[in-house]
Amino acid sequence: MLENKFEFLFEDARRRQQYQQKVCEIVDDKECTFRPNISMSRKKHASIDIPKTKQEPKKFNNGQSIDKERFKPKIGRPPKNDRNKSALPIGEYLYEKNKEMKEHMNKMKEDEIKKAKADCNFSFTGKESNQIIEGRKGEIFKEVFNLLDNDEDGIISYKSIDTSSSF
Repeated sequence: MLENKFEFLFEDARRRQQYQQKVCEIVDDKECTFRPNISMSRKKHASIDIPKTKQEPKKFNNGQSIDKERFKPKIGRPPKNDRNKSALPIGEYLYEKNKEMKEHMNKMKEDEIKKAKADCNFSFTGKESNQIIEGRKGEIFKEVFNLLDNDEDGIISYKSIDTSSSF
């Protein structure tokens, strides 16, 4: 290890600078369209008066300027749909979008609740199965009724029920 922390910091800065130079050499010039000239000194340079004359861009034979043809930025895809068709101010547009989003979310929640209720009422058996089950229920109820109706008058009364017999 180096003798003191200042030497260590100096060596670390030098290593980082060398690494940054290697990275810059690797980067392709086509991808870097902007390369500023950064001065490492803090001295202010004397201002030079450059006359500001408006120069017309050179024209091709077909009338297009050279500058427009040279600059072709790499951009992503354009938006899929037109935004802010009504040309509202951005605040109002975003407020309306938020309102639409909340309405859409509420509608989705309501649809989900309706679907859950419909799923609760869904029968997993068919008509024939339901008829068989209902018929069997009727037979069982009739059998229980007959067991409780000892005097066979069609009415169950607590006085006529035989509690001593087991079913």
